[in-house]
Amino acid sequence: MIEISHLSYTYPGATTPALDDITLVVRPGERVALVGANGSGKSTLLHYLAGLLPLQRESPLAAQPALVFQSPDDQAVAPSVIGELAFNLEQGGWVRSPMLERLAVWASRFGLTALADRDLTRLSGGEQQTVALAAATIDQRPVLLLDEPESWLDTDGRTRLADALSELRTALPELIEVRVTQSQETADDYERVIALRNGRLMTDPAAIATVLCPPLPTSSVSGFESPPETGWNLEGVSFSRPETGTVFRDVTTAITGRIIAIDGRNGSGKTTLLRLLAGLIVPTAGQIRLRDGRRVTPPGSDAYLVGQLPERQFFCDSVADELRFGLRRCGRHHDDEILRRVLDRVGLTVDLSRDPLSLSGGEQRRLALAIALSLQPSRLLCDEPTAALDNRGRALVAEILASTAANGTQIVIVSHDALMNDLADMRYTIREKKIVPTT
Repeated sequence: MIEISHLSYTYPGATTPALDDITLVVRPGERVALVGANGSGKSTLLHYLAGLLPLQRESPLAAQPALVFQSPDDQAVAPSVIGELAFNLEQGGWVRSPMLERLAVWASRFGLTALADRDLTRLSGGEQQTVALAAATIDQRPVLLLDEPESWLDTDGRTRLADALSELRTALPELIEVRVTQSQETADDYERVIALRNGRLMTDPAAIATVLCPPLPTSSVSGFESPPETGWNLEGVSFSRPETGTVFRDVTTAITGRIIAIDGRNGSGKTTLLRLLAGLIVPTAGQIRLRDGRRVTPPGSDAYLVGQLPERQFFCDSVADELRFGLRRCGRHHDDEILRRVLDRVGLTVDLSRDPLSLSGGEQRRLALAIALSLQPSRLLCDEPTAALDNRGRALVAEILASTAANGTQIVIVSHDALMNDLADMRYTIREKKIVPTT
């Protein structure tokens, strides 16, 4: 059972509590959806239950719970997929024969059999999230904590997740499941829904409904005619890596549009395509040219890529320094007033002295977008720009991207979020190592 009484927690160096007087009881067999805005304390509460907060010595629960982090990159402990799946079984003292049998079953259940020997760091974000889910559930612990486990999954991955959780509940009728989600549809599937606002717990249905409100209407670029020279020409492009094999094979196509959506299954090459278009990597064969005839070469012909893991793009000690770094290099003003206006544009209200790595996942994603917008690139490429964002944040990002495109910046989006894909005036799907226009 989970039993918390009057819990408050303030991060070292912070002035306001991340959790404020939390009292909560979750009984065996209960399934609880935890909702709230970015920065409201949801991940902090899960980390408390897992015993992972700074200065915390152990979990308050009788048995160590299984936790799936918001970012799967944060919890990997083994170099390979099979090693990651085996870790908890080895720690639990499983003997070889039943362990090998369980590994085979779980790899098959989550569609990981073909990836078993792959390097975790070479997987796509969705594939890494699938591995994290499989590893967290493989030893069937009595408490399962899930921090937005579906955020990077494609349709097949989400179906596998739902099936795996259903099978787990059948095997463990007293399983306690606490799941952070921003989805009304997901929350409706749970017996209890609770919410956090500024670190305080809300249980009133009317208050919770304000957290799970549908996204606000967004502007659109429908009917906006893109200049004919906008976009890229791929000429016989192939790309492969020794550890993954061929990603693209002899692709000849034009990628055009004011807002372009790239779709495809987890691991199909969406992130790789963004990196190719940005000039961060070069094709194994063939070439990529802008529509005006210029060849795409590093550093990317005025393109900026906001990556899937924004924390990997931060290297300064404060939010202010992160923003100033790019502005200074571009010769633009960067006083505190300008920095605050940049943050206001993405709805981010944080102290400029904050360490970027201390922000919540959703706040980090907004900061990364703010940095990109401040540099005013001609081409803005966004990899899962709304992952980990609450509904208001998703709507705000959609409005920002639409208005940025209307002002002349070309936008390329990779996302499993329908709100993002609905913005696009051109869509492409990656299928069988090719890039195929779908609209």
